[in-house]
Amino acid sequence: MAVATPKFDELVRRARANGFARVVVRQRNGADRKFYGALVGEVGRDKPGRCSESPFDLDEDRWTCLRLYVLRSGRFAVVKEEVDIARLRLRCESEVLDDVDAVVKCLGQSEFAKALYAVLGIDAAQDLDAATDEERGPSPTAEEPVKAATAREAMGIKDADSRPGVTLCDETELDRRLQKLRLGRENERMRLVLEAIKERGLMRPLAQARPELMNTLATLGARFPNLAEVVEFVCRQVKLCLRTRRQVLRLPPALLVGAPGTGKTRLLKELARILGVDFAMIDCGVLTANFVLAGNDPAWSNGKAGAIFETLAEGATLNPLILLDEIDKLGGERRYDPYGPLHGLLERHSARRFTDEYMKIAVDASRVLWFATANKTDAIPTSILSRLKRFDVRPPSAAEMAAVVRSVYADLAGDEELAGVFAPELPSETVAALSTMTPREVGEALFDAMTRASWDDAAGEDGRLIVLPSHVRAATTRRTERRVIGFTADRKSLPKAA
Repeated sequence: MAVATPKFDELVRRARANGFARVVVRQRNGADRKFYGALVGEVGRDKPGRCSESPFDLDEDRWTCLRLYVLRSGRFAVVKEEVDIARLRLRCESEVLDDVDAVVKCLGQSEFAKALYAVLGIDAAQDLDAATDEERGPSPTAEEPVKAATAREAMGIKDADSRPGVTLCDETELDRRLQKLRLGRENERMRLVLEAIKERGLMRPLAQARPELMNTLATLGARFPNLAEVVEFVCRQVKLCLRTRRQVLRLPPALLVGAPGTGKTRLLKELARILGVDFAMIDCGVLTANFVLAGNDPAWSNGKAGAIFETLAEGATLNPLILLDEIDKLGGERRYDPYGPLHGLLERHSARRFTDEYMKIAVDASRVLWFATANKTDAIPTSILSRLKRFDVRPPSAAEMAAVVRSVYADLAGDEELAGVFAPELPSETVAALSTMTPREVGEALFDAMTRASWDDAAGEDGRLIVLPSHVRAATTRRTERRVIGFTADRKSLPKAA
């Protein structure tokens, strides 16, 4: 049986800390597979530096690259690639597996697989001293797993696979749709998408509330003091979810109204990360028709599924956080009212069967955590406003901006690529220089100032870079200067027309 060593556990922890990204495996024979994963490790002949830790000869194996990802659900995805140099084609295979033992069973004991085990720190050696079945005693009875699960529940331990779940769509309806597509021999792209959904499984987990969220959310409120009312609202909802039987994470739709640059979007991104749910942001400022949300008819040459269907079909859970950014800027023709789909999506009972116009199949969107932002509400229909709990967001005060500045700096300096490069705290003079800006301006100016600190080699006694007020002044001066590009002339110096 394979064993995960401390090295492997540390690699998984770091991968999770880096964040999850969308991965698309384009398989030559079969439907493409998509998932959100964080890369734990890889080996490959075309990346000799990645194999430097392996003492094995890789020439006997046909694979040219092996990758291991950790998924949000806690499971693992193995991606295997083979490059046929003669034909210049790339073949990919992928498998989703439950644990390290399943990973080893999938990859086997080839030399290339052993190279990956060595890089990851997986102990895949067979233990000859392992006890025999007789020495282990009788196999556990049917009651023992139940007792173990009860004990884990009493200690507050929950398995990712034991989370409550719901079906994405009706299986009978999906089968009928697939049969129609196969008989019609048309729209192969749609058929491949639906087949991939069926292969993955229609039962999807739901993210749950956790007791430790209360302390983390309190910290979030301190980082966004002008949005503390929103954070308090989420805390109350999480507390209520913890009292329910299944403890499924659920939040009423909410609208954050305030001037640009007050931290609304940034707060919601952080909130999704803390809650452990998928995050999808829909930029309403560029939407002009309802089919961006709900898909358009397959008869159109540019037909495609809408953002809601794609988010639910590809996500790790069925209660993602979807942000309608700048919802007050939605616009378009009356017959293509972009607000139209939201009337049903923001009502829990009607969202249970949300039909995408392109896929022609209903999905369960009733668990989505809806948030919207707006600068003002004059252009938003009353029927939409009545479905959203409104929060008026004020700009942070001068005293509150100091906390915002430190929060932004912690995010930038805490990036894994910059870990240990910059000092853990900003000098008080630098904080004061940045506190006169809006939260959005702080992020832009602070990043520019950090690059200037690097350029000047402004290091402290411990060798880490320090962002000084002079770097901030240079960054803000450069940003406010009017740059003229191209040929210009003084109007007064131009010759007068005859």
